[in-house]
Amino acid sequence: WVQNGRIYFNDFNGAASASHGGGINWEAEVTYEGFEDNFGADAFAIGDDHVTFGYRPDTEVDETLGSHFHTFDTGTGEEVWSFAAPDDGKHNFSTGATRVADTVVVTAGSFGAPREQEPLVVGLDAESGEVRWRTDKSTLPTTFVNFVGSYAGEVYVGMQSDGVQVLDPETGSLTE
Repeated sequence: WVQNGRIYFNDFNGAASASHGGGINWEAEVTYEGFEDNFGADAFAIGDDHVTFGYRPDTEVDETLGSHFHTFDTGTGEEVWSFAAPDDGKHNFSTGATRVADTVVVTAGSFGAPREQEPLVVGLDAESGEVRWRTDKSTLPTTFVNFVGSYAGEVYVGMQSDGVQVLDPETGSLTE
């Protein structure tokens, strides 16, 4: 991912930032209690001075572990906070991340069949990682979350078979 002339990327057990012509700005090891193998996922959010990446566990080692998200200082690479989805076997895949104002929104699902999905969307305080709200299968259709993004101050959650769900970034409730 590229933002303001810097490249940000995550991979197996790590995250990093680089600049064109300037090389690596920082590298960080990503660890989380219970995880030995952290696979980078296509979940990325950036804003102000923090970047958030999603990771998923090796389900061949333990399929019940939840996915997790790590937020780093964009200048130094120091980890600011992390968030873990539940260890229930239903949220072991980081499906997306975005930022709306001072809220980082992350999504998690699993590798199972669409009818077995229990989508999870969580709004986190961008500075502290504190949970502000959770939206789950009680509000969202039971299917895969394909993407999460933001536009005009709202959160857009793309569902595999049920279109786009629009959420309020302050509460996580459906707006339409």
